[in-house]
Amino acid sequence: MTEMQHSTASSRVKRRHLVAGAALGMLASTVGGLAGGIALGQSAALPQQKPSGRRRFDDKTVIVTGGTSGIGRAAALMFAAEGGKVVFCGRNVERGTRVEDEIKAGGGNATFVRADVRNEAEVKALVDKTIDLHGRLDVAFNNAGISIEKPLHQYSAAEFDDVINTDLRGVFLSMKYQIPHMLRTGGSIVVTSSSNAIATTANRSAYSAAKRGLVGMVQAAALEYAQYGIRINTLIPGTTDTPFIRRLAGMENLPDAAWHVAIAQWAKSHVPGMQRVATAEEIAAFALVLASDDHPYTTGASSSSTAARPRRRDRASADAASRHDLWQLRSASQHDGLAPASRLVARLSGHIASTIEAAMSYRSSWMTEELDVFRDQFRKYLAKDLAPHAEKWREQKMVERFAWRGLGEMGALLASVPEEYGGLGASFAYDAAVLEDLESTVPELTTGVSVHSAIVAHYILNYGSEEQRKRWLPKMASGEMIGAIAMTEPGTGSDLQAVKTTAKKQGNSYVINGQKTFITNGQAADLVVVVARTGEVGAKGISLIVVETAGADGYKRGRNLDKIGLHASDTSELFFDNVTVPPDNLLGGEEGQGFVQLMQQLPQERLALAVGAVASMERAVKLTTEYTKERKAFGKPLMDFQNTAFTLAERKTEAMIARVFVDWCIERLIAKDLDTVTASMAKYWCSDKQVQTADECLQLFGGYGYMQEYPISRIFIDSRIQKIYGGTNEIMKLLIARSL
Repeated sequence: MTEMQHSTASSRVKRRHLVAGAALGMLASTVGGLAGGIALGQSAALPQQKPSGRRRFDDKTVIVTGGTSGIGRAAALMFAAEGGKVVFCGRNVERGTRVEDEIKAGGGNATFVRADVRNEAEVKALVDKTIDLHGRLDVAFNNAGISIEKPLHQYSAAEFDDVINTDLRGVFLSMKYQIPHMLRTGGSIVVTSSSNAIATTANRSAYSAAKRGLVGMVQAAALEYAQYGIRINTLIPGTTDTPFIRRLAGMENLPDAAWHVAIAQWAKSHVPGMQRVATAEEIAAFALVLASDDHPYTTGASSSSTAARPRRRDRASADAASRHDLWQLRSASQHDGLAPASRLVARLSGHIASTIEAAMSYRSSWMTEELDVFRDQFRKYLAKDLAPHAEKWREQKMVERFAWRGLGEMGALLASVPEEYGGLGASFAYDAAVLEDLESTVPELTTGVSVHSAIVAHYILNYGSEEQRKRWLPKMASGEMIGAIAMTEPGTGSDLQAVKTTAKKQGNSYVINGQKTFITNGQAADLVVVVARTGEVGAKGISLIVVETAGADGYKRGRNLDKIGLHASDTSELFFDNVTVPPDNLLGGEEGQGFVQLMQQLPQERLALAVGAVASMERAVKLTTEYTKERKAFGKPLMDFQNTAFTLAERKTEAMIARVFVDWCIERLIAKDLDTVTASMAKYWCSDKQVQTADECLQLFGGYGYMQEYPISRIFIDSRIQKIYGGTNEIMKLLIARSL
């Protein structure tokens, strides 16, 4: 293996390990977490540390109520093991001190505060102590609870109040003082209910009232605070092996061996269908999944224990109220007498608070869990490592090389190219995800990456020889080489059959002469696919020839064109003055195939433009929604004016229509069933609506929308080209009309 090949292979392995490592990290935490909530009758393991070394709760401050025993203790230990700075409370000082010592002995950060959640002053003091210690609050696990088992008429009023005050009012007080510290930074709150209470168990009326009330309170609070980035969810475990359950079963003095036999029999008689009880660690692991930023469950969810395996929901057919479901779970207490409402609460159902953001939370049908992991890591990388440079790139009219290499390391370049050529071996879904995330986070990169990955690479992949693929694609995948395609000429735009650039065979070489313009990546390109005439006039005389720009005599870059938008995307004139390339650089093996090759790749090229258009529309609506909720005129937010609300309602609706249509097109492309006419529809309609959305959203910003410091202004100027390149929208309509 040559040095170059070794370097490329090492880079490819590194990128695969990066993505695979993230996937394993999520898989370990998800499997371990879900097992605690769903695996009554299945074995379950605790979640493992992520291979990357970064833990889910590093630098996060966590409050755990009821943290001295049972599920709360397990959660406190696990949050600390995952890097959290844990402040936990309980009534028993001896147990609390023991748990604190246990966490610290393992290298964790924990503070025990004696607090009774029934006492408002003590709850407030707990939160205040947390802020004094760590300066912020990121996660709260409100788990404290008690139960008294007797028939309703035998309860004293004090006993009933004691259960309600601990299990329901205690959570209310906790959230009342926790939420204000999350309003600016966002956060996650997980509240423990009980599947036995939801399904209704005899002799526990106060407990059922409290735990059922929690579900309603959480869903209402979720609606109220989702707009602040606060996720509030209910965890509904089934019967779990805790000291509380042992006391409730009257078996607290049994040795462990006898307990496990007895509790299994007790569980089967009390909860039909149950095969075994869960462990506190299993339930706590599920709580960590719900609380983690790595698993952005929608707010307002109710996650129930089950005696069955989870099954994936068919998102395409999910009803509107639950289309954000990640898992549908069967209740541990399903029996004929269980009311439908009780069964309903036993699924993980999402309710988004902000009406504008609700539709934007729609999950594309082509998304997978593996792709979720990739996107999570990718978005963090974009926001942290690339977005801070965007302004500089706009000023210098070019993206720096390190960004291309970074994208290569992330596996974001040529994701749908097979692994043997440096890619990830994924489908176009990965390319679509990359383009969406770029447009949403660092739109300065979208156009260049789209041309490089979705267009140029696929000409080489589909029409290049094995030697050509191995020579160019690995370098493109790593970001070492940047690709461009040279179609447009000063006198030839949409009519590619009229290109005048020539590539004439002289001896054992092609000699290229001509001029190209409006070439994306033109200044940076190391490799240019040139549309040139090798034969007769018309389509049959066109071929695609690759020019490696380094050391190519006669190849000259013109000026970096001064555009009204896409300022960070280098767009150039290219000149070919007797540029000589070997015949091996011809794509397709024989001359005259270029026009057919161009036509065959049009569906993917135009769909890539539609993908970016949808992401831009969604971003414009999101930014404008946020602005109009904050900006006031005549004493009230702009969003309160009917014109503003109706305008955004229209734009949101069209963005959703575009999203669903483009998702369908992506599915067709992955199935190799997307035709040119449908792709033309997607390109034309989505880019048209993108420009309209940008215009109307900018209008709602007023004068500020005209200032370049506001992203909406850049969305406005960047979107206009979408109706022109990739085939003008007028040409798209012509192609569509021909199909009528």
